[in-house]
Amino acid sequence: MPASAPRPHPLIGRFLVALAGLLAAGLVVLGLTLVALMIVVPRVRTGTGIDASTGPGWARSVWHLAVGVLSEVALAVGRRRRWSIRVATAGLVVASALAVLTVAWWL
Repeated sequence: MPASAPRPHPLIGRFLVALAGLLAAGLVVLGLTLVALMIVVPRVRTGTGIDASTGPGWARSVWHLAVGVLSEVALAVGRRRRWSIRVATAGLVVASALAVLTVAWWL
């Protein structure tokens, strides 16, 4: 009987899947909010002092939304797959969410 690879603790996988779901939903909400503000603020900014703040810009706002929607789709499709595929998908979602947040807000 060949030695099998050690399996990670199931709690770690559940945590990763839950974290991925929260990050994906958060990116969708953040992306929608940023895009809505990019549309609304130019119309109401006169006399409010909002001119001084610029925000992340259109490209970064749309990236939040796109990565959030694609992550939600990946997680929804992954629910019908094996557990190892779900955990791998969750890991990719977490990595992509952290990459988008890092690039959009700190670089």
